[in-house]
Amino acid sequence: MRPAYWLVSAASPVTIPTLPRPAAAAVLDWSPEQWSEFFDAHHAARHGQNGQLAFLRYAHGRLEDLQSGSGWEAEFPRDVWELRRLGIEGRKRLRFDGIPQPWLRQLAKRFARWRLSIGRSPIQTYVDVQAVTRLARFLDSPPVSVSALVGVDRAVLERYLADLATDPRAVRSRSRDISSLGAFLDAVRRHQWDRSLPASASFYPDDFPKPEKRLPRGLAEHVMAQVEQPANLDRWNDPGSRLLTVILMRCGLRVGDAVKVAFDCVVRDEDGAPYLRYDNRKMKREALVPVDEEVEQGITAQQQRILARWPGGIPGLFPAPKMNPDGRRPLSTHSYRGQLRDWLDRCDIRDEHGRPVRLTPHQWRHTFGTRLKMSRIAFDASFGTSREHALPAAQRAALRYPGLPGAPRSHDDLGLHGPPGTDATMMRLIPLRGVHHRCACWHRDASGSSRLHRVHHRRSRRAAPRPAPQLRGTRQASASSATSRA
Repeated sequence: MRPAYWLVSAASPVTIPTLPRPAAAAVLDWSPEQWSEFFDAHHAARHGQNGQLAFLRYAHGRLEDLQSGSGWEAEFPRDVWELRRLGIEGRKRLRFDGIPQPWLRQLAKRFARWRLSIGRSPIQTYVDVQAVTRLARFLDSPPVSVSALVGVDRAVLERYLADLATDPRAVRSRSRDISSLGAFLDAVRRHQWDRSLPASASFYPDDFPKPEKRLPRGLAEHVMAQVEQPANLDRWNDPGSRLLTVILMRCGLRVGDAVKVAFDCVVRDEDGAPYLRYDNRKMKREALVPVDEEVEQGITAQQQRILARWPGGIPGLFPAPKMNPDGRRPLSTHSYRGQLRDWLDRCDIRDEHGRPVRLTPHQWRHTFGTRLKMSRIAFDASFGTSREHALPAAQRAALRYPGLPGAPRSHDDLGLHGPPGTDATMMRLIPLRGVHHRCACWHRDASGSSRLHRVHHRRSRRAAPRPAPQLRGTRQASASSATSRA
């Protein structure tokens, strides 16, 4: 008879059979990685099929939280931060154990804590920590052997730039490292975390590698014609994922923002035109994007399915389908990407050379922006350079109402607003040249495929501008939806 362990959950005890008996006497005696190796080596059924290892990982995390405590006082001394213990959503953890120098590891922790406390995202903080970790490995290498912060001067940084130039990663990734290190050194100097830092330890604009000129990253229309076919969209096993796919293709949202759309996400202006309200987490603001009737009907149907399963309602429009008893956990981007791969295989989507297509959700965002530009809806938008890359939404309100506060007054002013090359880059669309203006309207053509068409409207020059739309239930949302550079 097989020996077994009993783990008690809030709902019912769960038996996890094991063969042979592990050497660990308690759950916390092994790390999650050691438990995974044990299951892979000895367990008959794969954890992807029965969820036993997933539950064990969950129990391990909860027990570790109880044992370790939470908050900065408990987490800061550790070399691996579990961000959930700090009340931070997003990336699971930050690792500092790859920094061999204790003096540099302590500075990296202070820098990461400061970045998180001022509102930087966990992803950006992770990028910062990785950049410091790469510099630490370089400083620890035998040809350099810098043993204290006083040795990190401009000459050492120039040697690191030469080493970084041979890095096989993309130019954008190397530039991001230099930017993060510049912010790190500036923070050490400004906050006086260590006054031994030489004054010459700085990076300059000329240190950034020249950005590559990249071709547009939108999908070919041959591919889009296949993925937009209603017959292929109906191949989705989950109607919620089907709706999410349509929203990504027609609204240009980032997948991380789309999966967290609120349950009550549709608002209307005074003319009854529907808008999708969402949180642009990269720009840290609420935004609006117009939607067509099909998307609006799909949202209504999704809301009805949710209320049938959770009559009390849930926060989001796209809840995770499994391990989500109260419906409060949203669908993860990892789960959606897995569903997307399976859907592409079922549809047998192929490119113009007959090869199977593999795409990412973010490519729909690029495709949406490319279509807007090719349709001359945003002909002054900057799509070419990496530092001014913007993907605008079809902003019906700004197109209809040129008198919106802060809207540009001529086509020459259409484009970037805010400091160029920063996260403040945004787009507002306005009427173009005199009495003509264009708006983006979705409708189906004879083949049943959605296409973006330009619709010309004519207004009299003498007509008084119409008042700005009053959107109901927007919680001070901006009347113009903006999307930042990808």
